[in-house]
Amino acid sequence: MDPREIFDIRDWKVNIRKGNSILSFRMGEDRILLSYNGRFGRSTRCRSYSLPFKPDYSILVDVGECTYFIHLDAKYRSTVKVEDFYEDIDIRDSWEELEKDYKDGDVYKMHTYKDAILHSRGAYILYPGSREVVFHENGEHEIPSVGAFPLNPAGSEDEERRLRNFLEAVIRSLMER
Repeated sequence: MDPREIFDIRDWKVNIRKGNSILSFRMGEDRILLSYNGRFGRSTRCRSYSLPFKPDYSILVDVGECTYFIHLDAKYRSTVKVEDFYEDIDIRDSWEELEKDYKDGDVYKMHTYKDAILHSRGAYILYPGSREVVFHENGEHEIPSVGAFPLNPAGSEDEERRLRNFLEAVIRSLMER
């Protein structure tokens, strides 16, 4: 894969290309597109029926005459206040090490993506934690669902493999419809 397909390189800056179709490939006869910060609104081609949304990543699975979306939203933020940065650093660092769980509000937002963006089948947060969870809508199939996947900076290859395997299973189940 040519990095110029994904990155926008200008002067001394390197950014991920924004919008639809930053990366496109095929799985058999079906087309898969990846977008970064694609916009879904009432007047865009890929629509939300209510308010506008901009998930971090969206995977478009084009199967025959049907199009489905899977959304991923990165939640890498600190709850540390700047003014607290130099006070009790050891205590803060210990607390952040212990707090390795996703936030319920982030999963609520994934429900919003899945339900408001037309043709969405799943939405998942990526966060620096340790617990993987998928909430299946009907209990037995990979999709429709929402959930959270740990993906730690400098984390294990196991985290990446588990996320990749899950996404491949979701894409394959969409292709079988």
